[in-house]
Amino acid sequence: MLLQIRTSAVFFILIFLLMFTIGGSSGIILSNGIVDIALHDTYYVVTHFHFVLSLGTVIALFSGLIFFHDQLLHSQISSSGIAAFTSCISRYHLVVMFVGIILTFTPLHFLGFNVMPRRIPDFPDYLNSWHYMSSIGSGVTLISFFIFLRSSQDIK
Repeated sequence: MLLQIRTSAVFFILIFLLMFTIGGSSGIILSNGIVDIALHDTYYVVTHFHFVLSLGTVIALFSGLIFFHDQLLHSQISSSGIAAFTSCISRYHLVVMFVGIILTFTPLHFLGFNVMPRRIPDFPDYLNSWHYMSSIGSGVTLISFFIFLRSSQDIK
């Protein structure tokens, strides 16, 4: 049982490393002065910070919750004897969250390369499909949080 818990947490750690590597690679691109001036106030910088800071934090929190859930909720788990985070629904959460994150932030890289400035209320029509794909990805990520809540309710 403990091996499955660690395996689920390890998958989250691998996703964290992948997201941090993608964000770090975009940071290397932004370290060039000319490119940084061109992409400074675009979605590219927003995506860079979200990949490195926000996604790293959220994925590390999920990994910690999965790895230490028996210590955090010891009295509830010891009475039931079944750990919910090792179930298939937890793995669905992992996959759906990964797909949602990629669908949300990868189009923003392309919007940044098209020099789409952030903080504007309107954008050109040829960039509409990238915004639509990013919106779908954020909805998929929201669904993954509901899947996580469902898997955490199995403990009670």
